Amino acid sequence: MAVMNGLPVPEEPGEPGKREQPGDPDAPEERLRHLLSELREAKRARRGGGSLPLKMIADLTYDMRRRTIRRGEAPPTEDELRSGLSDATLSGVFNGKASNPDLVYDIARALGGDNIHLAREAKRLTGLIRAKAEQIRADEKTTSRKQPAAADAVIDSILVHLPGQAQPATRRTNREKLRLAVEIALGRAIIRYATKNGKASLAGPLLNPVGFLADPGAAGIIARAMTGDGTRDTRALGQAWAYAFLGGTRTRDLTEDASEFIGYIRNECGLLAPLHDLSAAAGPDTTRGFADEPTKARRTTLKALEQTASEVREELEDVTRPVTAGTGDAVRDLPPLIRTHLYDQTSLIAASTRDFTGREFVFTALREFIKQDKSGYCFVHAYPGVGKTALLSSFALAHPGYARHFNVLTAGVNTPDAFLKNICAQLIGAYGLPYDRLDNRAAYDSGFLTELLDRSVRASTETVVVLVDALDEALTPVGAENPLYLPSWLPDGCRFIVTVRKGARGWKPRLDCLWRDVKINELGVPNMNDLRAHIRARADRPGIGEYLRSRRFSKEQFADTLAAKAEGNFMYLRYVLPEFEEGGSRTDAELDQLPAGLVGYYEEQYKRMHGPDEDAWHDLRLPVLTALAMALAPVTAAELAARAGLRSATRVLALLEEWMQFLVRVEVTRDGRPRTGYRIFHASFHEFLREKARDIAKTERERSELLADRARHLFLDEDDEGDGTDG
Repeated sequence: MAVMNGLPVPEEPGEPGKREQPGDPDAPEERLRHLLSELREAKRARRGGGSLPLKMIADLTYDMRRRTIRRGEAPPTEDELRSGLSDATLSGVFNGKASNPDLVYDIARALGGDNIHLAREAKRLTGLIRAKAEQIRADEKTTSRKQPAAADAVIDSILVHLPGQAQPATRRTNREKLRLAVEIALGRAIIRYATKNGKASLAGPLLNPVGFLADPGAAGIIARAMTGDGTRDTRALGQAWAYAFLGGTRTRDLTEDASEFIGYIRNECGLLAPLHDLSAAAGPDTTRGFADEPTKARRTTLKALEQTASEVREELEDVTRPVTAGTGDAVRDLPPLIRTHLYDQTSLIAASTRDFTGREFVFTALREFIKQDKSGYCFVHAYPGVGKTALLSSFALAHPGYARHFNVLTAGVNTPDAFLKNICAQLIGAYGLPYDRLDNRAAYDSGFLTELLDRSVRASTETVVVLVDALDEALTPVGAENPLYLPSWLPDGCRFIVTVRKGARGWKPRLDCLWRDVKINELGVPNMNDLRAHIRARADRPGIGEYLRSRRFSKEQFADTLAAKAEGNFMYLRYVLPEFEEGGSRTDAELDQLPAGLVGYYEEQYKRMHGPDEDAWHDLRLPVLTALAMALAPVTAAELAARAGLRSATRVLALLEEWMQFLVRVEVTRDGRPRTGYRIFHASFHEFLREKARDIAKTERERSELLADRARHLFLDEDDEGDGTDG
């Protein structure tokens, strides 16, 4: 076993003179690896030595399939003969991923000649590996619910390696600040990595509270990165990370991922004064260039760090849900030229499923639709804020193998090419389709997507399902029949589930297949019951509990009154409940003083955003709010300042922090470098603000025209009535 920087790491597979990481000889992973190695060596010997390339293995398997067609059977298509024989899929099999038992069976037969018993053994061992993987995932889910991802064990291990922390003279307050800064930097780095396109499936070991990051070797690398060093350790960290997958059964090279992760850590350290100061004291920063933007560390109090750490823990819990559910597993091994077309949207799923409650009456309808005999579309209708995105996100968590695409108007993700490329990439990954890049036709019409759907159906034993959210927010190209170029016909064995705003116009595609509607009645009994259950589930939190005791309300009274005020709208609760939990002005008022409905709430918040200072409203708040409302994609604070006609982004940043309950931070790329961007959280509030901005612009235009008319009357008319002399 090799050791690097105190970490036990597996040797590179296939290197001459090196042995693979030893494990339990009776473990199915070891036995399968040994069996496939024997078969590979047998074929290598037959061909006079030398490495047997994956292309040759693919050809051998293809020939074996073609030779062994039984009499009377319909001959397989070329696609069926080539199914699963891409380089990426074959590499996964020989590196221990072995996600398709039938494919392993075929490969073993091809490499083993007449030794069919070896092929059957390979298939049996692969089944055992799959069962073990499912058990490990279930255990990780249980563990993640009990402990936060950036757990004490990991933080303690990192702190031990930071300079000067073993000295008893270090002030207690400074130690607490440093501990919180480590937790924040590590947590934010994990979140940034896990929510990058196609990375969710690789983030599992990072989220394990007692995983490889708690190992002294890995913790030492992280500590060195936090103090300005660590780039030379990326290979060791990457190998340890790779070996953490299912006891070393996956040996993908994660050196680049480790380098990216360390870069995120370095950037976060630059924003936190305790770590920034520690880095400066440790010497020159050898990781310069990793940080995504040159920013100064913010001087923060202990209380501020505690608040930030609490927010990071909540975000980590959100991200853990889709990661442990396996929502990224299907695209883990996509070729790089296909991976670039993904819109992973892990962060959207994470945020949308926080405190999700109920909706079983909708899920039942969706499951019945999937089980019915014919292919087609199911359209789920609901008003803004009733929870279409949360519902579809939760359904995706329960069915991580389904392809999915969320249109987000405020993020600029609502174009046909984004949808087509995203779904095509996911289908290729989920069903092992033999593509190394997307066809050029993928972005221009539904032809290529339909071909992939057909191939996916033939490659799968289950129904192929595609989830599409917020079709009403999607763009319809000029001359196109359907928004997003949705296929008008679907192959047998394929279903599309699509959410759309109730009452929206111009979204309905022309279809040549079955379709049905599921309409959510926001004031209906099932939806209102779910709303009350959601409120009751949050009623034990400290802020709400104190409010109920002070008013002598029961949970039922609180739930009934608030549900009635919400008018069946979950988005209303998303905004209002945190205000009760945090205390403050909301808990000083009576429930009957709450605004009714989502629009009523938006009107109230708009008045708060206005503030009492008219000069501040016209000079700062209104320009920034208008710039946000008119943005069709995430914008940075500097861009908002420029659009609002302000010289500095500092005041804009402070204002954005004040409005964060309505905003989402996202990573955007500017000049090839990542930056922090902002967008309005929900399309309903975005639409509300746009209408306000238009009304204000119209009022200002009318006022200007009136002033111009008065000026003409006062000055031009006076000139007309003069003495007739020039000048």
